[in-house]
Amino acid sequence: MTQITDTRGCDFYMAYHSSGLITKLEDWSSGGQSADRTWEFGYTSGDLTSVTAPAVGQEDDRLTTFAYSGNHRLQEVIAPREQGTEAPYLTMTYDNVGRVVTQ
Repeated sequence: MTQITDTRGCDFYMAYHSSGLITKLEDWSSGGQSADRTWEFGYTSGDLTSVTAPAVGQEDDRLTTFAYSGNHRLQEVIAPREQGTEAPYLTMTYDNVGRVVTQ
């Protein structure tokens, strides 16, 4: 799927990596000559590791990062409001069979 048109007739376009993972989502809802908003997605070993959101006003901090354990279990999410701080937005721990114990 490379295009979605919502019920209002607004268009969204997606770009993909050769592995099939989405790398970019563009909102063309104004019908102009360029995208109104763009989200970019980064991966490491198939795990989503970053999402760069569209700029909002004068805010430069648009990056959300995701950290995983060696077995691809999500361990930490650092959202824009926490970038540059030690406090993640979300932290998860697992038991020895992979069930979430704390969040």
